[in-house]
Amino acid sequence: MTPTQRKYAEHAADGATLAEIAVACGTTSEAVRAASYRGGFKVRNPLEIQNYRETAEKMRPLDAVNYLLDVIEFLTPALSDQHPIDAWGLKLAPMERRLLAILYDAKGECAPRERLMDVLYSDQLNDAPSDKIINVLICKLRQKIPAGVSIATHWGRGFSLHFERGGTR
Repeated sequence: MTPTQRKYAEHAADGATLAEIAVACGTTSEAVRAASYRGGFKVRNPLEIQNYRETAEKMRPLDAVNYLLDVIEFLTPALSDQHPIDAWGLKLAPMERRLLAILYDAKGECAPRERLMDVLYSDQLNDAPSDKIINVLICKLRQKIPAGVSIATHWGRGFSLHFERGGTR
């Protein structure tokens, strides 16, 4: 690992997101992302932040834009028309598909319950159902996902998707 990658990895170990590391190190989110892939360290998922607006308002304008672009980049695959989970051939309701896509895109990391609610019900902010609906959707998904794929519960936090050896990817 290069000295620069080590510096980024130290910030990542402290729980910083791509944008936060970029701000702290005076670089771009793209540079941090590339270094994280090459250096093999994980960066905090931007969806774990409790309040995007509040976080962005504390940043310089350019850093806030990069941070919000990271959030959008993370959310976009789950909301798009095509996703790798579509190749599994599952019969999923739209909310089930969106939830499974979010878990898939989290790459084994815990997707926090609050962020799942934000993504699933972003169009119904004033009329969103109880967060217990996530439990119902997870229960339905567990019955539908292929062998070799499982959904782990992180009590009090959220859920993650895992692939066993030979599991569908």
